[in-house]
Amino acid sequence: MPKRDNRLELGRKGERISERILISKGFQIIRRNYRYGRFEVDLIAEDENLIVFVEVKTRSTKAFGNPEDFLSASQQKRLIEAANAFSSDYKPLKNIRFDIFSIVLTSNNEEVLHLEDAFWSSP
Repeated sequence: MPKRDNRLELGRKGERISERILISKGFQIIRRNYRYGRFEVDLIAEDENLIVFVEVKTRSTKAFGNPEDFLSASQQKRLIEAANAFSSDYKPLKNIRFDIFSIVLTSNNEEVLHLEDAFWSSP
């Protein structure tokens, strides 16, 4: 399997793990892979009063750093823009939170870190 296919499959596995964790915490997944222009929000979940926009960072090693360290300021900005666009069309309006799932999957181990309120949107 080519490297790109391996990365895509690794990313999909990370998204499925993240989805299961959110559901176990009482969230309902309302959108997967939401597209806003050329940017994609991995998961959008909600509970009674909160919408969570989730970026999933999955790696097969920490050799180059922790997965969560690979969410750049420009990616955060695009995630905020996507959340604003989604929220303007979505009713009812709810509070918004930005989470990151940092996942390292190796052949014999699964390390998952759920960073709630990972960053904030400036008013």
